[in-house]
Amino acid sequence: MASDNRRNNTGQRLSTDQISAAAAAAEIIGGNEDLVAEILQRLPPKSLIRFKSVSKTWLFLISSDRFSLLHWQHQHPQFHDPKISGLFFTSRSGSGFIEFIPLIFSATINGGEENKSLALLTADMNTDKIVEDSCNGFLLICCTSRKIKYHVYNPTTKQFSTIPWTFFRVFTFPGDRVYLVFEPSKSLHYKFVLLQSKLYGGAYLCQMRIYSSETKAWSSPPNICDQHPFQVPRCVDLANGVYCNGSIHWISFSPLETSIYFDVDQQRFCPMPSPPCRIDVFKFWHFGKSWGHLHCINYHDATGLNVDVYEMESDYSKWTLKYR
Repeated sequence: MASDNRRNNTGQRLSTDQISAAAAAAEIIGGNEDLVAEILQRLPPKSLIRFKSVSKTWLFLISSDRFSLLHWQHQHPQFHDPKISGLFFTSRSGSGFIEFIPLIFSATINGGEENKSLALLTADMNTDKIVEDSCNGFLLICCTSRKIKYHVYNPTTKQFSTIPWTFFRVFTFPGDRVYLVFEPSKSLHYKFVLLQSKLYGGAYLCQMRIYSSETKAWSSPPNICDQHPFQVPRCVDLANGVYCNGSIHWISFSPLETSIYFDVDQQRFCPMPSPPCRIDVFKFWHFGKSWGHLHCINYHDATGLNVDVYEMESDYSKWTLKYR
């Protein structure tokens, strides 16, 4: 039987039947979008960019949000054990730059180009920029000039999006707290949470708005009426909220009072135990997260030389003393 000049990976010539069988198999695979996605998601991003020009079908597939999420999950199997590449912080030099300190050698980004791209978030180079929050690799940048503008910045791609800001205020003197919610293992879209509060007697009067990059619209959590702000006890530290595992958490200064958290997906507030130590606002303490757990660090004696490190159980049942 005649054969052409095509060869397999061992250098042997392929027969016409073998070539036909391979073509038929390729046609079957090519016609199955799920199989094509399984193959393409194993390729590096640069290859995917080239393969967008293969056909309109591949262009649509590779450009879809579903494929982007599958590709990200496959390329980041150790997402829950990430390496911290560096620290971003607001410069006090008045240059309009946000500084970057690499913690590993490979984190040095293009000889300072990272700072330049951050500085160009607005045309006004004299505009002050503040890193308000960060979440899973995205930065929330606040630019202040005649109007406040918030930008969500991706240091990897050097791209940013601007939050469409609407001044919806119930209070004459509101306190604004903003949070960035981004879970790339679940969705490539982010949410921007705005909490406004005003101290009134023994409680805070609060209102909340949420912006979704998926719907490009603002919304209010259900059961929280715009004209009737909800109340939060005065002992709850609204100035230091921490996002972790799908919720934003605020702790109480007093171990006798209940702390709270807001489940972003369910859009509801829930109680949680307060740390078993009284938080002294005039001494060093820290409320944050690490390895998917909430932590509270506080002095445990009057000398100020020793600290307690408490960790919240994943089921919100209690705080456990992890280190002393």
